Amino acid sequence: MKKVLGVIIALLTVWIILAVFSPSENHISRSVEVRAEADSVFNQINILSRWKNWSYWERNDPKMVSKHTGPASGIGATHQWQSEVMGNGELTIIESKRPKGIKYELRFEGMRPSIGTISIVPKTDRLQIIMDMRMQFPLFMRPLGLIADQMIGPDFEDSLKELKKISERP
Repeated sequence: MKKVLGVIIALLTVWIILAVFSPSENHISRSVEVRAEADSVFNQINILSRWKNWSYWERNDPKMVSKHTGPASGIGATHQWQSEVMGNGELTIIESKRPKGIKYELRFEGMRPSIGTISIVPKTDRLQIIMDMRMQFPLFMRPLGLIADQMIGPDFEDSLKELKKISERP
């Protein structure tokens, strides 16, 4: 019993040290290059009902219950969902600049809101699509920030891969 208690105290001590010295904000970013028109890509990201075609999170839970409120696109467009797999939350577009991209606020139940962007950057013969998110962690949750990139980064990559496929279709 003393060994188990000692291990629990050691783990708790490590967690507290990590919490104190870990940053409160984490940044996750991924990008992909696409050969498509900027307006076409913009319409995929600015109309939230179209996210079901390319977003990893929407494709990962076929039983997700979704509801779209507000305008169909642009500022104020909101997607609310309930999911046993992905958790419950909502995403609201808070900035929309055709054809440069969008900024959104993402809220999950019991967590602080995160701010994300999907940017469309013109290159010589293609576009660079950049997904990024800034997440705030309260003090005792900060150690999770150390693995946030490994947890969420692959989801961004999958979403961008699907967005690329859809955007490059003739």
